[in-house]
Amino acid sequence: MSVITNEVVLLAGCNKGNCMANFSKAREFLERMDLTIYLESGFYQTSPWGNSNQPDFINQAWLAKTRLNPQPLLVALKKAEIYSGRTCLTKWGQREMDIDILFFNSLTLSSPSLNIPHPHLHERRFVLEPLNELIPSFIHPVFKKAVNTLLNECQDKCTVKKLNLITTQKT
Repeated sequence: MSVITNEVVLLAGCNKGNCMANFSKAREFLERMDLTIYLESGFYQTSPWGNSNQPDFINQAWLAKTRLNPQPLLVALKKAEIYSGRTCLTKWGQREMDIDILFFNSLTLSSPSLNIPHPHLHERRFVLEPLNELIPSFIHPVFKKAVNTLLNECQDKCTVKKLNLITTQKT
């Protein structure tokens, strides 16, 4: 019996606590939950979206493989956020770690707890910049446009600045 491996694209963000340590903790936890991050974007400093009265975020996109299906993956991501120190439950508030599923293979899914692709990724420069670094020609399964096209069309004026930090990439 063959095991199906899913390709997923995630976005991690932090603007509270030791963000670099929180990113490491989240990746460590997810590796134990059958998710292998094999490619990372650089780190991006981004102005907050939705609630501007808080510190800038650090964001990073991850390409990963997993045998988990979407709902169990969402549960694993929420556990990784808590493991990384997340205490904030306020929508668009400060947080130690936030991890969103952007794409899951080329799946489209709409449920009360999960929407794939992420329903607002095309509106958010802080998502599109790191995503464009990793998969510029990936075609959004709903809009039928490449990530680089979505970035070029994005009307979001939030500041997104790539940081000069070293990332690790696995093969």
